[in-house]
Amino acid sequence: NVSATLFSIDNWITLLDSEGDFGTIPAGDTVFVSGAFQMAVSNQIPDLHDISIDLSATTDTRDTWVSTFELTGHAPVLVMDGYSIDDATGNNNGRLDPGETVLISLTAMNSGSSDAYTLVGALTSANPNVVVPVSPLEYGDLESGQSGTQAFTAVVSESTPTGEAVQFTFDIIAFGEITGQAEFVEYIGQIPVLLLDWDNNHNSPDAIAQCLTNLEVEFDHVSEFPEDINLYASVFVCLGTYDQNHVLTEAEGTVLAGYLNAGGNLFMEGADTWYYDPQFTPTPLHEMFN
Repeated sequence: NVSATLFSIDNWITLLDSEGDFGTIPAGDTVFVSGAFQMAVSNQIPDLHDISIDLSATTDTRDTWVSTFELTGHAPVLVMDGYSIDDATGNNNGRLDPGETVLISLTAMNSGSSDAYTLVGALTSANPNVVVPVSPLEYGDLESGQSGTQAFTAVVSESTPTGEAVQFTFDIIAFGEITGQAEFVEYIGQIPVLLLDWDNNHNSPDAIAQCLTNLEVEFDHVSEFPEDINLYASVFVCLGTYDQNHVLTEAEGTVLAGYLNAGGNLFMEGADTWYYDPQFTPTPLHEMFN
């Protein structure tokens, strides 16, 4: 007349039937009862969560034995696994520009250990200058480790200021109230900062990059001129110091001077460039700093 009772203080489960009868268990033997207990698991249980359960077994002689076992919870984990911008109907520069209608392809991934069913993804913009007219879109079922992609149409107002930051929110919802969310920022027209790293001493560029990251300002960190420097609202040029410094050439100075004349903003550092390089012959850029 062995009976057993389950106990657990785990908040992610509810014991619906915690009493089970196992009858007579001969010495050294095992009795298996199918469906002896029943529990309900929360839809929000974290993936790979360990559930601790105590089992108290009692006989009609009132002898009691207590043991503990663990079960592992499994759940989908819904995340954004990257995005891309297709503005082929606009200027095809891979960015959002005023007046464009673009496709933003968003990849949803199930990184959990359980399958997710009937996913939908919703893209919204916190900026009134950008509208996503058709949302949400269906992603279907995603098995554990699987991903899927959908393309959302985004319309950018012609009156959007250049350099305006637009925050997007991507919400993913699956059957069972399983949810995930991600946010990302795109800048309209120009990228805020180009960090042109010619400092072979590594004095400043990494510190500048860390500062921009802390400020959540988008930037490109490069060691060569981009194809179109006017894509950037501002440029930071780090030339370094002797003897690992970069000597600004006439051609490079001309490009940067042209960028300033077109309305750009430029910061340039490097002690030698203002006096020594080369036997000081200034480029068209130097005189613009007075």
